Amino acid sequence: MNLKKIFCFFILLFLVVVLLLVISGCLPQSLEPSPTPSPTTTPSIGSEPHIESMFPLSGTPGTKLTVLGSGFGTSQGSSQLIFRRWKQTSIDLNVITWSDTSITAGIPLTAEGIYQLIVLVNGVESNALEFKVFEGTNASQQTVPSCPSCGR
Repeated sequence: MNLKKIFCFFILLFLVVVLLLVISGCLPQSLEPSPTPSPTTTPSIGSEPHIESMFPLSGTPGTKLTVLGSGFGTSQGSSQLIFRRWKQTSIDLNVITWSDTSITAGIPLTAEGIYQLIVLVNGVESNALEFKVFEGTNASQQTVPSCPSCGR
């Protein structure tokens, strides 16, 4: 009889343990720790790109343009310096140098007109300044025509 009581005791103990495990949610799970979510990077207030000035204010394709401001980022990465006209598709400028406060770029071959110059950093647009593109090319990009009678 004692053996029967001991057997019932262990069965009852086993059922209580299983019941506690089910209630507490401690049934076998992966032994690997759950991954820590990676922090998302959000720009801090005031870190949006901002154009203070640019020079020149107009030019022909090939003209070298310098943009001064803040929040551009220490390197270009996937950021862009763009022209936009009437909410049309953006035109990338040919970036030469990029720093957090200064960008130098060449004006691409594009139609004559007034464009909005914008710095785009991680999807965040800067304020826009107007730049006038004239027809023609920069003298540094023009080739000197040959002139046999002049010796060229």
